[in-house]
Amino acid sequence: MVAASALLEICLIYSYLFDTYTAVGVPSVKLGILSVFTLVFLRNTAFYAFFFILRIYEFVCKSLINKEKALSRKRSQLIVSMPDNAEIFISVDDVDYITCNRNLTFIHLSDGQIFRQYKSLSHWETVISEDACVRINAKTLVILSKIDSYNCSQVTLRPNADNERPTFPISDRMRDEVIRHLEEEQENFSYKRVPETVVEVHKRTFSEKVGGINLLKEQVKEKISENPGANVAKLLDEIPDTSQRSIERILRQLKEDGSIEYRGSRKTGGYYAVEKREE
Repeated sequence: MVAASALLEICLIYSYLFDTYTAVGVPSVKLGILSVFTLVFLRNTAFYAFFFILRIYEFVCKSLINKEKALSRKRSQLIVSMPDNAEIFISVDDVDYITCNRNLTFIHLSDGQIFRQYKSLSHWETVISEDACVRINAKTLVILSKIDSYNCSQVTLRPNADNERPTFPISDRMRDEVIRHLEEEQENFSYKRVPETVVEVHKRTFSEKVGGINLLKEQVKEKISENPGANVAKLLDEIPDTSQRSIERILRQLKEDGSIEYRGSRKTGGYYAVEKREE
């Protein structure tokens, strides 16, 4: 297909040059060579122009994300896009939690307002400072200052504008990380840990028997074996019901166990399974 396209382009260029330069006595052989060089020049020029446009677009996107991250962490504000393409600033202190549904995220404020954004939950997790939020499951990011209480099964927020206390379950795969993070930040916030009910204990113990963090560990090992050279982004696509922090923590554990190793540069490298030799 590519060869046929190139041949057709050469014929078109040759016919144009033939009509233009035959009158001045240029040999057909030279016209053929000139046609090939013209085609190569045009194709390379178009390719490099397109390539540099993509690089510039990538650079601008990264710069905007870095600026948004710096602004959000310095001023504790989020940049929210409105339907009329305008942008407003929202204080993180006014946010209770953020949920997601596929490519949409919903920012829930304390006064009952909800802002819909075409950004991933991982984006907000990156933008908001780590010591100000915690991702408790694949679809929910909670602001720490709005938590009233927690246990090993769920997180309960303070009353909102409708005098309701939103409650969200803690993911089985992320439980250890969530509890550790909540305990580390407990001194900085006024939330408290409460005991689990009998029903919550039964649900949690059943989930732990089914899998929990060990299941995620086995899934990561399996995906790396199936996709040698996979990075964090690839693993998040393969295992969507988890967070980037959980994946990174599992990868550190697997590297310490000697089950995997990282090869290549920081930007283009990936993880590979390590076959343990039997002694």
